[in-house]
Amino acid sequence: MPRALPQDTQDSIKSALMSNRSPKDIAGEFGIHPKIVRRCRNKLFGPMVPATRCRHILVSSATKEYIKVLLIKGALKTAKDAHRMLMRLGYSMPYRSAINVLVPMSFYARRKKRQPLLTYNHRKQRLAWAKKYQNWSIQQWHQVVFSDETKINIWGSDGCRYYWTHPGDVLRPHHIDLSVKHGSGKFTVWGCTVADKTGAQNFFSAFNYHYLLMIIAIVMKLY
Repeated sequence: MPRALPQDTQDSIKSALMSNRSPKDIAGEFGIHPKIVRRCRNKLFGPMVPATRCRHILVSSATKEYIKVLLIKGALKTAKDAHRMLMRLGYSMPYRSAINVLVPMSFYARRKKRQPLLTYNHRKQRLAWAKKYQNWSIQQWHQVVFSDETKINIWGSDGCRYYWTHPGDVLRPHHIDLSVKHGSGKFTVWGCTVADKTGAQNFFSAFNYHYLLMIIAIVMKLY
């Protein structure tokens, strides 16, 4: 009868399996046969059923729950990531079958929301600005010019990205497609409004828009 592995070694193997490493790689690290690692994997995630033509691939409940947790946490961001994970766990299946594993768990694809990248300093500055002007009167706000801009690509779309979610899930950081200002290959449409009317729309290149912002900053310092 083969000697049982020490408990700390078993825990290390489990941690390695959870980090998406292959049984062969893990076996080489601990100096054991890959069959032992696969046995630990089957014990942790359930027995693996090899794929055959015209045969339904059974995925264990433990594996489904593991995939679900990784999707919620953002460790797996797309169905392709889930497919690669299932392949690493020993489930030889096509990409479409991986999607069929996600759908019964109430996961569905949604388009990512785009919003500017806000660092800690950005949020800190915005909060300070809000506190500074929180007691302004309506008359004071009537003297303010509000402006905004939108980007139009010259060489086509940035493309849309999707994420997998389930009913009742909150908006998480990996559900958002962050954007960074001042790129290239585009031009900017800029407009402004005041209390009683709107300004004309203007088209700018990235350089001219940067120049406009410098002028606005100088005027704000003068007043």
